[in-house]
Amino acid sequence: MVIEAEGHLVIPGGIDVNTCLMKGPLQAQPVDDFFVGTKAALASGTTMIIDHVTPQPGESLLEAFERWQEAADTKSCCDYSLHVDVPQWHHGIKEELEQLVQEKGVNSFQLYMTYKDLYQMTDSQLYSAFYFLKELGQWCWFMLRTETSLHSFLGLSMSSVWTPQLEAEAVFRAVTLGKRVNCPVYITKVMSKSAADVIAQARRKDPSTPDHLHSLLACGDLEVVGSAHCAYSISQKAVGRADFTSIPEGANWCRGEDGCSLAQGCGLYRHSTMGKMDENQFVAVTSTNAAKIFNIYPRKGRIAAGSDADIVIWDPDKVQTITAKLHQSVLEYNIMEGLECHGGVVVVVSRGQVVYEDEQLKVQPGAGRFISRLPFPDHAYQRIHLRNQVWTNVKVLFH
Repeated sequence: MVIEAEGHLVIPGGIDVNTCLMKGPLQAQPVDDFFVGTKAALASGTTMIIDHVTPQPGESLLEAFERWQEAADTKSCCDYSLHVDVPQWHHGIKEELEQLVQEKGVNSFQLYMTYKDLYQMTDSQLYSAFYFLKELGQWCWFMLRTETSLHSFLGLSMSSVWTPQLEAEAVFRAVTLGKRVNCPVYITKVMSKSAADVIAQARRKDPSTPDHLHSLLACGDLEVVGSAHCAYSISQKAVGRADFTSIPEGANWCRGEDGCSLAQGCGLYRHSTMGKMDENQFVAVTSTNAAKIFNIYPRKGRIAAGSDADIVIWDPDKVQTITAKLHQSVLEYNIMEGLECHGGVVVVVSRGQVVYEDEQLKVQPGAGRFISRLPFPDHAYQRIHLRNQVWTNVKVLFH
């Protein structure tokens, strides 16, 4: 097969590292399941997702993982992997964590600093989790937006109030805990300049927030763009009409709107053409960095002999306007309605098969494979091991 790509970019398929296609963090069932969500992902140039397993408090992590994997194996149109959320921390959970790492190919677990009285961990629990997960060679994900300072003042028991200052405070706490234990921390859903600046300062040293976040992506202080796709219908959102704290959290991002991707919806490619981010950095934040962080590079995130044939042909001159009338989601609305996108997908190849061409999808439920991920990714643990050696030498010198 020959595909004409003259005048276009040929890039690795995107990797969306943050989706919720089976259940959201508060256990509500999204309307976009593994079939609809991955179909939309492929239409937007995303050829792999990493979904969140969200066990209920008291539920076996292993049983929840197997339930998620069974659903994804049956419905997913693209390759996938799974994070596992840890709703509670106790000594008995360690055996299951070891089994998930050693037998199930998991290398990332999400911990919570939100949802008080349900998932939120104390600092001592976070320390214990960090120490143990570091020994397993894992990434510690953080669901942020601290509530401790809000709870006593407002009497709210969930992340129903958000401010940039509270997000920055939560990021600072997570980074401080990670540094204290020397454990790699992955901060997800960064939404403010102040929180992003805490991360940037931790990694090395007044524009609008989107422009500021794009700048940090362009320079490498922020490394990955993900969707957190978790779609709820108007009727599901209406549950919170009388009490906004009961509104299920989530929105549509894996749009698949005639090749309109998450990244271009966020304006990344438009900014790259304006000199903020070149094509190589665009590929890095949408694919290659995620593959390296989660230890699936060079199988994913690269076009090379021996890598999976996940390829996107991208037209830099394509212009589209987002509308719910055209997106692949079953939602009646689109939170990005009317946004003009610059650049877009022309052809998507997943595992060597053309799955999107001429604005038409050719997908099959269950075609995606589970991608196992080994622990101790070099992207994080090369530095962790180096710090451990330095600390050991310092202890010897001052013995």
